[in-house]
Amino acid sequence: TRMVTFGSSTVLARGSAFTGAVDSDTFTMSFLMRPANDGTTRIILADGGTNTILNLTPGNQLRLYIEDAHGASVGVDITTTDTFLAGNLYHVAIEVDLSAGVANIYRAVNGGAIAATTLTTGTAPNLQAGGNISWTDPVWYVGFTSSYYTGDLGTYYLNIGVRIDLTNSA
Repeated sequence: TRMVTFGSSTVLARGSAFTGAVDSDTFTMSFLMRPANDGTTRIILADGGTNTILNLTPGNQLRLYIEDAHGASVGVDITTTDTFLAGNLYHVAIEVDLSAGVANIYRAVNGGAIAATTLTTGTAPNLQAGGNISWTDPVWYVGFTSSYYTGDLGTYYLNIGVRIDLTNSA
């Protein structure tokens, strides 16, 4: 599998805006990652504003944070308790359907079977039922321009408007 190595200043950017037509309450995302370091915030996906969509936390957990398209309210805010440590190869798959109240993160470690991660409790997962996720920001970054992700990323897949049920093995 081909991977892109992100260094201390590597960024991929999509420089044109999606239209509001892509705003949706569902999406599916999948990618491979091999983090190069531990213990810092490492942004994997961010919009052109100040919103981090997907990052590794200083505690090496994966956090998915998405604002609702209709305002500053949060549509999704979930963090894994499983850790993603430097040097390991992870397959990460994410499914979100706000209308069904579903937000799951799955992972496989070093080629093992993919399994659901354990999500934090309490106020998370925070799912806004009936929310609509905004994808209309003018620029999207992989790696971002601060708190860079360092390590390898590959086989990145994002399908807006479609939730693939990852619990179905068929």
